[in-house]
Amino acid sequence: MQNNREGWECMYEKYGSMMYSSILCLTDEKDLAEDILAECFFQLKKMKKIEESTKPLYLCLLHQTYITSSQVLKLKGLPVIESRFGNSLFPVLNMVIQNPVTMEEITVFFGTTESKIKSTLLSDFKRIREIFLKEGDHTSADKY
Repeated sequence: MQNNREGWECMYEKYGSMMYSSILCLTDEKDLAEDILAECFFQLKKMKKIEESTKPLYLCLLHQTYITSSQVLKLKGLPVIESRFGNSLFPVLNMVIQNPVTMEEITVFFGTTESKIKSTLLSDFKRIREIFLKEGDHTSADKY
């Protein structure tokens, strides 16, 4: 996060596919999704909040990707398509990505335990990976 080119390249290699895939859940325009991904990394360079976060990096990146994607699409006057990872398929994951919430807030909202929430998140990530594998997007799936 401190202008270390190799660090940024490593972060892009590790998380870029995950971020790009999440952008494609909001727009089906691949060129626009690539532009939004570039904007996400541009915005990340200006942020200090991620370094200070106690959440896992991938959740911070997904949250920031969602925010940046929504802002870019809104500025362009484009609709955000209904995500296949929306509330009906992955409600806990959706809540974590789209809202800056704590684990306590999630457990209260869903009326369950932290252990159950963590188990649900792990299950959601496995199901997302299976969806990518079924669709033939092995590059993105392997990066999850």
